[in-house]
Amino acid sequence: MLFRSWGAETVRGSLDAAAKAEVRANAHLIAAAPALFAACEALLGEIGKPDGYVDSDVLDTARAALARARGEEEPI
Repeated sequence: MLFRSWGAETVRGSLDAAAKAEVRANAHLIAAAPALFAACEALLGEIGKPDGYVDSDVLDTARAALARARGEEEPI
């Protein structure tokens, strides 16, 4: 178990660098979850098109959602 409690002191003071990085990564993933869900739905809608092409706006949305989940800056 990573934490015994979620008190502010536990999060700020007693975690090692790896645990802090994991907490940060989890926060990015949780924050990006709605965008990732929407991007996946949009991509699934594009896959079934008869022409076989995926709209570039849909791909850009998916890339931005993945960047957000990774904690990276979203592409411009």
